[in-house]
Amino acid sequence: MKLWRFEGTTEEFNAVSEALIGKSAQREESGEATEAAQALQPWERFATVSQAVEILSRRPLSDNMSNVLRDLYRAGAERRTSDDLKGLTGLNADQFRGLLGAFGRRTKYTLTKGERFLDDHWDSSIAQYTWTLPETAREAMRQLKLV
Repeated sequence: MKLWRFEGTTEEFNAVSEALIGKSAQREESGEATEAAQALQPWERFATVSQAVEILSRRPLSDNMSNVLRDLYRAGAERRTSDDLKGLTGLNADQFRGLLGAFGRRTKYTLTKGERFLDDHWDSSIAQYTWTLPETAREAMRQLKLV
């Protein structure tokens, strides 16, 4: 973990903050996230189709995770909110986080740093994450006949 101590005015901090925390983090905190800021960083990429197949077939998916993935698949490019997905599964916020945490552990041993299975973005205007599936995950679901 890196820790910086900065002494100075707000203006002085803003002048150097981009170098310390990056442009996209600064925009998200200020509520000015743009489409460009939500794009993948240069070191990030989505899982390949073969990686997605491995993740989805490693072991059986829970009913709730299957429902979430099918809903994201049906939504296509339309982003679904966390509230939408919690309503679909009937889970409360803690249970939903547990569901996603379990899925994160599933992906952890297949993907490397900077690789992602789900396309998730924080939307500060509604104060929650929005979700969609990248095309590689959609293709993996078709190959495995999950949809």
